[in-house]
Amino acid sequence: MNRMKKFMAMLLAVVLVAQSGFMTYATEDNGSADQIQTIDATEEAEPVEEAGPAVDEVEQSEEAAGEVTEAEQPSSEEMTVTEEPTDENDSGAVAPSAEEESAVETEPAEGTNVVTDTESKSETTQEPVAEPEETPVQETKPSTETSEKTEAELTEEAVEEPIVAVPESTMTEPSNIDLMSAGAENSANEEVPEYISSRTLSVDASLEAAESGVYTDIQSAINFINEQTDKEDWTIIVESGEYERFVVLSGLNGLTVKTAKDANVTIKTLNGFVPEGVTFGGGTPDTGGVQLWNANNVVLEGLTFKIGDGDDGTHHMRAAVSNHSESTEQADNFTVQNCTFVGNDNMSGQANGNVGISISSFDSFTIEGCTFTNLMEAIRGQSDNADVDTVNILDNDFIDCSFAVHEYAGNADENDQSGTYNFIGNNVIGNSTLYNKAYFEDLYVENEGHESDGYTINIEENTFENAIVGLVNLEDNAGTSDNVFTDNTINKNTFVVTGSKVSGQIEMHANYTAPENEKGYWQWTGKEDPVGGGNPEDAAEQIQEAIDKANEEGSNILRFGVDDRDNFLLTFTWFKDMIYWVTDETPDPEPTPDPDPTPGVPEWERSKSKEAANLDESYESKVTLSLPSAEEKLVSDVVFVLDKSTSADVEDQAIEMLNDLNTQLKNTGAAVKVGVVIFNKEANNVLELTELTDSTMSGIETAIRTTISSGTNTHAGLLAGIDMLEKDSDVDDSRKYLVFVSDGITYIYNENPTAIGLENGDYTNVFPGPDNWVTKYGNSDAPDDWSAWLGEIEGLIQTDNGKYDDTYREPYPPDGSDSYIHYDDRGNHAMSIDKALYLTYQTYQEAASKYHCYAMGAQSSAAASYPWATSFMEYLAGGEEVSFDTIKNDIYYLLDTGSTVIDEIGSGDDYNFDFVNEAENLVLTVGGTVYTTAVSTGNLGEGETARYTFTSPGVEATNGAEAPYVLHYYADGAAIKGTTYGECFVWDINVPVSNFAPVQLTYSVKLTNPKTAAGTYGQYDADGSEQYAGLYTNNSATLYPVDSNGNEGTPEEFNKPTVSYTVPETPVPEEPTAGTATLNITKKVQTNKGEAKKVSTSFYASIFTDDKYQNRYGNVIELKLTDASEVTVTVNVETPADGSSRTYYVMETDKDGNVVSSGKDFGYQIDVKGSQVTVSKTAVTADIVITNRQVKSGSGSHGGSGSSGSGDGSTGSAASTPQQVGSAKTGDTGNLTLYIVLAAVAVAALGACGVIVYKKRKLTK
Repeated sequence: MNRMKKFMAMLLAVVLVAQSGFMTYATEDNGSADQIQTIDATEEAEPVEEAGPAVDEVEQSEEAAGEVTEAEQPSSEEMTVTEEPTDENDSGAVAPSAEEESAVETEPAEGTNVVTDTESKSETTQEPVAEPEETPVQETKPSTETSEKTEAELTEEAVEEPIVAVPESTMTEPSNIDLMSAGAENSANEEVPEYISSRTLSVDASLEAAESGVYTDIQSAINFINEQTDKEDWTIIVESGEYERFVVLSGLNGLTVKTAKDANVTIKTLNGFVPEGVTFGGGTPDTGGVQLWNANNVVLEGLTFKIGDGDDGTHHMRAAVSNHSESTEQADNFTVQNCTFVGNDNMSGQANGNVGISISSFDSFTIEGCTFTNLMEAIRGQSDNADVDTVNILDNDFIDCSFAVHEYAGNADENDQSGTYNFIGNNVIGNSTLYNKAYFEDLYVENEGHESDGYTINIEENTFENAIVGLVNLEDNAGTSDNVFTDNTINKNTFVVTGSKVSGQIEMHANYTAPENEKGYWQWTGKEDPVGGGNPEDAAEQIQEAIDKANEEGSNILRFGVDDRDNFLLTFTWFKDMIYWVTDETPDPEPTPDPDPTPGVPEWERSKSKEAANLDESYESKVTLSLPSAEEKLVSDVVFVLDKSTSADVEDQAIEMLNDLNTQLKNTGAAVKVGVVIFNKEANNVLELTELTDSTMSGIETAIRTTISSGTNTHAGLLAGIDMLEKDSDVDDSRKYLVFVSDGITYIYNENPTAIGLENGDYTNVFPGPDNWVTKYGNSDAPDDWSAWLGEIEGLIQTDNGKYDDTYREPYPPDGSDSYIHYDDRGNHAMSIDKALYLTYQTYQEAASKYHCYAMGAQSSAAASYPWATSFMEYLAGGEEVSFDTIKNDIYYLLDTGSTVIDEIGSGDDYNFDFVNEAENLVLTVGGTVYTTAVSTGNLGEGETARYTFTSPGVEATNGAEAPYVLHYYADGAAIKGTTYGECFVWDINVPVSNFAPVQLTYSVKLTNPKTAAGTYGQYDADGSEQYAGLYTNNSATLYPVDSNGNEGTPEEFNKPTVSYTVPETPVPEEPTAGTATLNITKKVQTNKGEAKKVSTSFYASIFTDDKYQNRYGNVIELKLTDASEVTVTVNVETPADGSSRTYYVMETDKDGNVVSSGKDFGYQIDVKGSQVTVSKTAVTADIVITNRQVKSGSGSHGGSGSSGSGDGSTGSAASTPQQVGSAKTGDTGNLTLYIVLAAVAVAALGACGVIVYKKRKLTK
C-alpha cells in the first residue's frame, strides 16, 4: 500500500509538471500540447530503457522532477498509451519536426502525462502521418483508485514518486504494450483509438508504410493482434490489391479477414512466400497457403485465392486454405464465404497443391457462396478423426474441377457419430473429358464394431453436369442414388456411385447408376490402371466385360460387388475417373410441325372411324370406313353470344342461317340445338338450348332479337355461353359451336359486373368507360401488336392483384370509394378496358380450345368512334372475315369436295392381306342410302389395277369427276402425295360430306398366308381403339381433308383395327390298341360213374397260341378245389388291335405247363369242351369246361386221387390216353361232343354186330 501511495503521488506530480511546463512550451509556438503522447502510470514504476534522440530531454525531465531510481520506474509493459487523434478519422500519433523536438521544455505542460515506449520503438519504426489541427488540451482525470484520495495525499505521493516525461517524438506505433489494458484503465477523459475499441484493423497494400491501425500486409495485422492480451473477435478489413498469404495464429478465435466494400483482393498462395514472424515445423507444417492454426470460428470473406505453381510446403496437405495441424488441436467451425479460388490447371495428382480448401479434423465448418475453378480438388477433407457435427457447403460454384468435394470424414473411435453434412444449392459442372466429382465417404461406418449409423448427408437443390456423385458407406443415411436424382437437377453425363467399404480398404460393392430412362452408355476412360490398386491382373478385362454387358442390355446400372474379402475388385473407391456415363445427346427425330393455326381458328380433327369384322372361315374381313364416325350421335349445339348492340342486319343473318339448317336437317335423323345469351353489363340467358324445328323456330328468333341496354361485359357473355355448352354432356365437344357477336367496346368484366375507375385528365372525375382508352393512351388507335399488348396487360393485372377492382354501378364511383387509378399513375396499372379485353381474349381462347368458335364484329353505331374495339374483334377472329354462311357450312358439312382417303392394305413380317378386287365386295352408303358400285369404264391410270365408281340417282360430282365417289386400286402399290405405299387404294370424295348423313365405304381383305399350326393368332380389336400390334387389316388409312371453305387440312390418321383367327388342333388318328377277351375256365371232377365228386386239390390249365401246345400264353392257371366238385376261373386274353380274330387253345397241364394225358397214371379221364377258342373285338367271351372222370380202380388207376399238378410232366404211358377235346368258337352253344359220342356209339354198335355175325358163322361151321 505504501508503494501505491508513492506511485499516486508521482502521478500527481507528473500532471502538475505537465500543465505548467508544456503549456509554456505550447505558447512559444513550439507545438501544441495535443501533439504529445500521454501516459497514465497507475502501477509501481519499473525501469524504462531509454533509446533514440530524445535521451537528453528525458534526462532534463529527471533533473526537474527529482531522480527516480531504476527500481521505481514503470516498465513498458505496465504503461498505458493513449494517442490523441487529430480528427474523427485519424487515430494515429503525429511525429513532431526536429525543431519541435529541440524546443521541448524540461517541464511538461500542466495536466499532461507523457510516456515513451522504447521497447516498441526498437521493433517498429513509427510511420509519419499528417500534422493534426490544434485542439484544446484536455486534463487527464485520475484513475478510479486515485480519485478516492484526498488532495493532500496525492500531493504527498507525488513528491515521493517523481514522474518522467518524454517528448512525443520518441513515441512509435504501439506494438508490445498492452493497448487493450490501457483502454480499460484510462480515465474517463482519455480516448482509446478507434481501431482498438472496435477491434478492427485495416490492411492496404497501396501504402508505402504502415500507419496507426493500418498495415500494408495481412500477416503484420495478425501479428499485432497476437501480441494483445485479448486476441479474440478481431476483424481485419483488406483494401484492393495483391497480398501474400498469411497464417491465423493459434488463439485468435473469432478472427474475420474480409474484403473492404467494393474492393478486389487477391491472396497469392503456393508461390514460395513465407509470412514474416511465422515459424513452421513440428505440429504446424507448412501447407503453402493461408493456414488456420488452433483458432476457432475464423471467417474468410470476399477474398480471391490464386494458386501458384510453386512446390512450396513440404506437406501433402498443400492448399490455398487449410486448417491442417498435426497437433491434437485444429481450427474448427471456420467459415469461408463469397471467396474465389483460381487453380493452376494442374490435375496430375491429389497432392499437387492445386487445392482450394484442405480440411483436417473438424466438428463443423461452412463454405458458402464461393467459386472454385480449374482445381484438382476444390474442397479436400482428410478428416479421419472428425466427429462430424454440422457441415454446410452451400450455394457454391465448382467449375471444371476434378473434385468439387473429396471428403473422408468420421471418427475411428467408438463415439457416437450422428452429425449432418449438408451439400445444398451448389453447381457442380465438369467437362466432357474430366467429370467433376462430389465424393463423400463415412469412415466411421467403415470401422467394424460401430453400432451408430454415422453422419447423415443431405444432397439437395444442386445442379450437376458432367459430374459424378460418390456416396460411400452412406446409403443408410440418405446417401442414395434415388435421393440424388429426385432432389437435384441432373444434366448430361452425370451419374451416382453408391458403395460400401470396410476397414482395410476393401470395397464390398460399388453401384454405378445413371438417370433412369436417359439414353447413354458406360465408357471405359483409360484414365487409370485398375491393377495399380491391388486388383487381380485381369481386373481391366473384368471391368470391361461388365461395361459391355450393361451396354448390350441398355442398362443404366453397372454393378460391382463381392460377398467376401478374399475376392474383391476395387473400382470407384480407388479409381474415380475409370468409368464414365456418356449421355446420348442425339436428338430424336422431330415430327414435321403442323402449320401454325390461325389465332382463334383451332385445328379440328374430323370425326371418322374404321371398323373391321373378325376373320371368317375363309380368312376374310369386311372393313368399313365412316365419315363421320359410325359411333357419333348426329346432334350439334349452337350457342349465340350476342352483344346488346348487335344490329338488326346481323340478327337477320343469324336467323336465316338457322332456317337453312332447319331445312337441311329434315329427314336426316340429325338434330341441332340452339341457345342464346345476350350481354350488357352482365350475361342474360334468354334461351336455353332448344332443338331447332319448325315449331321452335319462332321462339328462337324472338330470343335473338331481344333488346337489352346498359353496359357492355363481353367477358360475362362468353362465360355464360361456355357454361351453356358445358352443361350439355350428351353432345361431343367437336359438335359444339359458339358464335360470339360484338362490336368489342367493353369495359366491364366478371360474372358479377366489376370495373376499375380511372381519373380523367383534368382530375375532376373518376369513371370506367370506353373513353378510358383515350385517357390512358392519348388516342383511340389500336395497339400495333395485340399479342405484345396483352402480355404487358397480363403483367400489370398480376401486379395490381385486384387492388382496384370494384363492383360496377351507375353512377360511378361508389360513394366513398377511393380504389381507383390516379391519372398521373395510369401507365403503371391496368384500367377497366385493359382488364376487360384481356379477360375476354383469355376466355375466348379457352372456348376455342374445346369448341368451334367464331368471332364476328357487330357494326354498331358507336364502333366508328372506337377503332381499338373493331381491331380487337378482328384479332380475335384471326384476321378472317367470318360469315354466317361459313358457320352454317361448318355446322352442316364435315368435308368438302376434293377430300381423299389413302388406305394401304395390311402386311407384316409373317402375315399378308390382299384387297378383294371384286365389285360385289364393295358397298358405299350415304345416310343409309346404298350407292351403285360399278367397274369404271374409263382408262386406267399409271399403275392402276382397277377403278370402281359409286353413284346414286340425282347426285353428281361437284368437281367434274366421273362419279360422286371413286375408288382407285393399286395392287402393286403407288407413290401418292409424296409417300410410297404398298398395295393400296385411293378413295376420292367428289361431293361434300354432311355431318348429318354419314358416308360409309365397306370393302374386304383376305389373309393370304394363314398359319397351319394349331393356335390363336392376333388379337381382335374392331375399331383399333386398343392399339394392339400385329394382324392389321391395313398398315395405314389417312384422310386428306378439305373443309367447307375449300381449305386443305392436316392429314389425319384412322385407327387401325386388328383381327385374329384360330387354327384348331387336328385330331391325331389313334393307334389301334389291342382288345381284351374273357375266358371262363371251369374244372369239374366226377366219379367213374359220372357223378360229381368233391375233392380238395389243385388242377392246372394253360392257354396256348398253337395247336401243338408249344407256345404258352400267359401263366399257368391254377384250378383249385376245396371240398368241391367244380370251380371256375376267369382269364383275360388279348384280341388283335386291327379287329381280326385270334385262336387260343386251352388244355389241362401240370403246374409247369406241360399237357397231361388221361388214364390210369393220371387217375382221370380228361374231357375238354371248348378247348379251341377264337376271339376278336366283337367276340370277347368264351367258356371252357375241363371234366375229369375217375378211372376205375380195377383198371389199375390211381383211384382218382391224382392231380394234374402232381404229375411228373409225362404226356402219358401205356395205360394213358390223350385228353378228349372239343373245339368251338367263342360263344358256340352247339354240343359237338354229343355228336362225336353218338358217332362213337354207332361205330361200337356196328363193331359189336360184326363180332356177333362172325361168331355165328364160326359156330355154324
